Amino acid sequence: MKLVIIALFLISCSEIREVKNSNTPINVQESSSVEITITDKGEISSLVKSDLLIQNDKESFMRLNGNVQIILFENKNLSSITSCDSAFVDQEKNIIKAFGNIQVKGIEEKFLFCQTMEWNNDSNKIISDSDVLFITSKDTLYGNYFESDIDLSNWILRNPKGVINNE
Repeated sequence: MKLVIIALFLISCSEIREVKNSNTPINVQESSSVEITITDKGEISSLVKSDLLIQNDKESFMRLNGNVQIILFENKNLSSITSCDSAFVDQEKNIIKAFGNIQVKGIEEKFLFCQTMEWNNDSNKIISDSDVLFITSKDTLYGNYFESDIDLSNWILRNPKGVINNE
């Protein structure tokens, strides 16, 4: 009986040493149904919601998974709403990177659809270097790079193809 207890104790200790010396990230924080408020100079710049938040000890950013929603504000006014599958919030670089089935709705009936996107809080720009579909009340355009203000008003689209209504 004593031999079994000593063996279990030795196995337990060796497992603890492996975890301490492991390069595998250890989740420091894991939360469900999260809501994160990001401010700039005391004013709300974005509100981020997600089913799951994961942050570990090896990365400087938070991972968000499942029903991610990013609501962007400018001067306390709603500018756009983004939904996506997952995102990273990097507080050191002041950016949010979104991934998978991204849909951005601007306040003036403008829509952006893509697979990867980055929002930079310092420049207040939305950038996607993936294939995009951009829809306005008059135009439907495809391209392979998109950059705009957060409300989708002033935009750049590289290699545009599609339908433009000049009425």
